[in-house]
Amino acid sequence: AMEERVQRGVFVGRPFGGVAVFIRKSISSVFGLVGFSSDARVVCIKMAAAHFDLLLFGCYFPCSDNSPQYSDALCDIIGYVDNVVEVYSGVKICILGDFNFECTQNSNSYKLFNKLVCGYNIVSCDDLVCDNDAYTYHHYTLNQYSFIDHVFINSDLKLFVKQYQIVHDACNTSDHLPLSFTLETPVRYNDPCNKNVTDNVLQVRWDMGNLDEYYKCSGEMLSRIRHEFVCDSSEGLCNSCDHQTLKFFITR
Repeated sequence: AMEERVQRGVFVGRPFGGVAVFIRKSISSVFGLVGFSSDARVVCIKMAAAHFDLLLFGCYFPCSDNSPQYSDALCDIIGYVDNVVEVYSGVKICILGDFNFECTQNSNSYKLFNKLVCGYNIVSCDDLVCDNDAYTYHHYTLNQYSFIDHVFINSDLKLFVKQYQIVHDACNTSDHLPLSFTLETPVRYNDPCNKNVTDNVLQVRWDMGNLDEYYKCSGEMLSRIRHEFVCDSSEGLCNSCDHQTLKFFITR
């Protein structure tokens, strides 16, 4: 997301844009990267559930200003999602993230996005929050509160969405409150017999073993090495005239 901005020169200040996905390593085999949009506003991964595959779209929509540029960016996001779903026909869908608009008929952004929602029979999970005054964005100084972070999922999968809640955490320094939920469905782990697993290569390291034994054994083996030179005399002196001449020049 920062690529175009950085190419124009040194960037000073807060970075912006982009989406990311973090997956627990113990279940990483269940997920696979599908791709991401060119503007880095959407990332898509696929989860292998026991009885279906699920496309998960993490989205970061631009702020609505009713400009032509905003409409183009919104259409780009919707178009990317639509293209991926068309490629993976028959796969379940979950779209979640920062939408920057509320799901009301007063929002032109929602009306445009709702065409995609109706086309693929996905529904919002906003109603799973019990609090009628719930919000995911807040600006205390301006006294602004809104519900602009959402999760959309296939209507037949909504019953598997549990513990849906807005997380209020004092450690969160963002002006957005994260959404948390559990999708209670069994997953399909890859068969380890069909997975290319790289065997661990074991290496003997002297510095990780018994140093006393290492020094003792290496000393015994090195003591068996005999160095025989033709220039050695019985008294351990060099008998080579060339070597003695060389020694003379070196010491002089």
